[in-house]
Amino acid sequence: MTTIAWDGKTLAADSRSTLNNEIMQVSSPKIFHIPGVGVVSGAGGVDDIELFMDWIAAGQDPENKPTLSREADNAFQGIFWDENSGELYTYFGTLVACPELPPRTWGTGGPFASVALSLGQTAREAVKTACKFDIYSGGKVQFVTLATKRKTRRRK
Repeated sequence: MTTIAWDGKTLAADSRSTLNNEIMQVSSPKIFHIPGVGVVSGAGGVDDIELFMDWIAAGQDPENKPTLSREADNAFQGIFWDENSGELYTYFGTLVACPELPPRTWGTGGPFASVALSLGQTAREAVKTACKFDIYSGGKVQFVTLATKRKTRRRK
């Protein structure tokens, strides 16, 4: 339960952690840099996000995909920016890479952030806006600027 937004340049996320509808902490990191590999983020259970991060760091071997706790309902959304290709991908419960074009949002606050992006807000601003409406998103907005290797097309 989170809000993550990408506007083509910046990947931004809230920092709220929840467990069973209770706010656990308001400063939980959700964007991680893996040196030599890229940037990883995710929406869903912390255990699944950690498994995803470890799998990405180990080279994404299709023969060694981790089994996620909520694989069947696709509650997990993993985001991976490959620093070698400059491409951004979403992975759902089955861990199949889906290339993405901006703007793009994930998590329970995603619909609110999508509207904000469509109205011209940056990814950081869109996450901040979503936090005003999504009870599962909040805290300080984290962000990272992603360098692209090619000209980014925008979704229409």
